[in-house]
Amino acid sequence: MAEASFDPSKAFTATLPYQLCINGKISTQPPTFYYQARTFDFGAAAPFINPKTGVNDPYLIQAWNPMSAKHENYYGSGHPYAIPAGGFPDHIEKRLDPIIDPANPNAPKETVLMIRTVKGDGVPKPGNGVTVGDPVRSQLVSYPIPPRTHARWDLNVAFGDGGKSEDSKNAWIVTQYSDTHPLLFWQLKTAAQGSPPLSAIVDTDPDPQNPGKLALTFWRTTGPKIDNKVPSEKLLVVKNISPGTYIPITIEAFLDERDTTPAATVPPTPAGKGRIRIAAGGQTVDFIGPTLARGDLEHSMDIGAYAYFDKSAAADYKSEYTRATFWKAARMVVYPKPSSDTRSFAAACAGQ
Repeated sequence: MAEASFDPSKAFTATLPYQLCINGKISTQPPTFYYQARTFDFGAAAPFINPKTGVNDPYLIQAWNPMSAKHENYYGSGHPYAIPAGGFPDHIEKRLDPIIDPANPNAPKETVLMIRTVKGDGVPKPGNGVTVGDPVRSQLVSYPIPPRTHARWDLNVAFGDGGKSEDSKNAWIVTQYSDTHPLLFWQLKTAAQGSPPLSAIVDTDPDPQNPGKLALTFWRTTGPKIDNKVPSEKLLVVKNISPGTYIPITIEAFLDERDTTPAATVPPTPAGKGRIRIAAGGQTVDFIGPTLARGDLEHSMDIGAYAYFDKSAAADYKSEYTRATFWKAARMVVYPKPSSDTRSFAAACAGQ
């Protein structure tokens, strides 16, 4: 019955008790959730505060606050720094879509999620606790995602708006590739590993045949460590992306930290089922292998604008460019387990 009633366009909602299978162990999450359901749908007009529950669906939003001259986080309901209904002014907001569709220039404007870093972000004030080297970022972070599940992310994102917005800030300045300014716009992240297990960045297209264009690169960094570093590998590169153009992206994965061959342990560690398929810009990739960081780790989904190379090199540092992302869609879907799988949650988590 669950398969027949499943709506693949409906975002995943974590309901209580929310149990995660983390590295074969069950973790129950009610304290993190403030005893409310959370829906993993953040793009378009989806409000920051869910009107059905009265609480925030994102776990936190973070951006540079020019008034305090440092990055600030806003968390869930009940926290002293709760997420405002209007988002983070000038950085993370719901706005009417500034991008004009050439095929339908008079179409009614839709509401989209804007997440951007702004030129001038990053200038600290003496004594405010800002660490030199802090990257410029504006991000929306989800509550923990459910491992050992079949999940999909439906994204539809544009980078810049062609310079047509009302505040004239959002034109994407395409720099020379030698003067690279990469921006991470999607990731699965765990605090215990510096590099995200799965991520996507946008940067200048390195192909000289594509001047003024951008390229998307999807990365996998799941371990194990080699010489105390977790090696990264490119899963997919999509070139010739025009700024100010929406790019539908589908990322479908079975989330599993285990290797896909049984480990020689006693008793034997079951083989993992990790797999990821990415479709973007008319290209696809299908990879089999671990899709999460190894260990007893929670993962979350982050979207937005993380300019990880744009760091403070001096006390008077400031970011050189505004990097605006616009999101028509940013949702996570979780597929129900097959009706033929009659195992309990505990048995399925243990991989038996």
